[in-house]
Parts: sequence; C-alpha cells; structure tokens
Amino acid sequence: MTDTAIPSSVRASARRPRLVDRALSGPWLSVVGVGLALLAWELAARYGDIAGGLVVPFSTAVENGWSDRGFFLGETWYTARAALAGYALSVGIGVSLAVLIVSFRPAAKGVWPVIVMSQVIPKIAIAPVFLVWFGFDMTSKILIAFLLSFFPIVIDSVLGLRSTKLEQLYLARSTGAGRWRTFLRIRLPGALPSMFTGFKLGATFAVTGAIVGELVGSDRGIGRAIFAASARLNQESMYAGVLYAAILGFVAFYAIRVVEAVAIPWHVSKRKTGGGQRRR
Repeated sequence: MTDTAIPSSVRASARRPRLVDRALSGPWLSVVGVGLALLAWELAARYGDIAGGLVVPFSTAVENGWSDRGFFLGETWYTARAALAGYALSVGIGVSLAVLIVSFRPAAKGVWPVIVMSQVIPKIAIAPVFLVWFGFDMTSKILIAFLLSFFPIVIDSVLGLRSTKLEQLYLARSTGAGRWRTFLRIRLPGALPSMFTGFKLGATFAVTGAIVGELVGSDRGIGRAIFAASARLNQESMYAGVLYAAILGFVAFYAIRVVEAVAIPWHVSKRKTGGGQRRR
C-alpha cells in the first residue's frame, strides 16, 4: 500500500509519536533541567531563609566568579591537570588489571583483596598520609584522584570483559584465532560499553579526588580556593569556586561521553530513537 492510499489523518497520527519522541530526546531538556535548578537556587537564596541567609544567590556567585575569572581559571586549571593525570593513571592501571583478572584466575584471587582494601579506607583519612609522604605539591593530588577513579574503572572493565558470550569465543577458536586476536576482535569491542560506564564515573571521581586533596592541604587549586574563601567567610568567592569545580566535573564527564559516542556509535545507548530500534 502506498502512502497516497493512507488517509492523511492516519499519517498525521503516525507522525505524532515521532515528533513527541524527538522533542523529548532533544538536548534542550538538559538545558531546561539545569536552568530550573539554578532558578530554584536563585529564588531560594533571595527569598528563603536558608542557613541564616548565608547562601549566596546564583547570580552573585556568577558575578564574583566572572570578576575574578583570572584567579579562578588558574586555580581550576591546576586542579584539572592533577585530575587528568590521576585519571590517565587509573585508566592505564585499571584496564591492565582488569585484563589480568579476566585472563588469569589465580591473579584475580590475589589482586581483588588489595583492590577492595584500597577502597574501604576513607580517602579523606588517607589524604593526610599522602601529604606527609609526597608533600603539598601536585603528586599527592594525583594519587588521591587515582585512588578515587580507579575502582569503578576496574569493576566495569572486568564486568565487560567477562560478559563475552561463549558462542563468540567458540566461533573465534573454530576459525583458528589466537588469544590475542580474540581479545582485540571480540572481547574488547564487546566490553567497551561497560568500560565506558566506568570511564565516565572515574572522570568525575578524579576531579573529586583532586579537590579533596586540595581541601586537606595544598597551596594551589580550586579546592584550596574554596577552603580559603570559607575560612575568610567570603561566601561570594566560596560559591564562585564551587561553580568552577562543578563546571570542571561537567566538562570531564561530557568529554568522556563524546569519546564514547565516537568509539561505540553502534551501541544501543547511542541510538537517537526510543524503544531500542532505529527508525527508518
């Protein structure tokens, strides 16, 4: 049956779900959500008695952050470098350990307890130890960022690598593919969606870890700027620093999302339409 044989009212009703689906999946919804949250902050700070009036309105924080942007951008860049170095370290070591755990079961039994033990210790408690060992420079911040972002990367990488279907492995062996070729062609591509989940979590945790290290003790960084403003009871600068820290976390998360979209465009999570099916 051709489209001309279908009544126009039926074709219009069939198009409505597509239009609604596209409208509800547009990026503008994220902008609206963030805008409403910031509007609630602004109104609550101006007209609500929150924390004795110590909560600064969003507009005031933005104004202060813009007027002192040179200072805040420099401190944020210092934190970003520490977070990026810790994150790169966690990706390299985390993925390598995940491959080792999946490939050699005896190694898994020996490595897992150490990994779990590194996570049960509160990072705010181990941060002063790192400061004593490595000083107040960037090294201690990199290691704290590494510790925070390391665990989700290992967990999700192991989960993805172990999720390979046995039928695919048997098929690869039947064609004469060796272990390395099977890993590159089957295990790794199938594990990437799960691995990127850990990468995205690890990116935000790396920023958090760097800021935690700066809050405990540092001479640079956005965490140090927030702590110094809080000690001086400078609420405007403190909230401006919080905004810069939040922006840094957003940038880290969405940067990995962009890499994910480029690396695995075939995955169902990257499809534009609902229902897990591509529209034609």
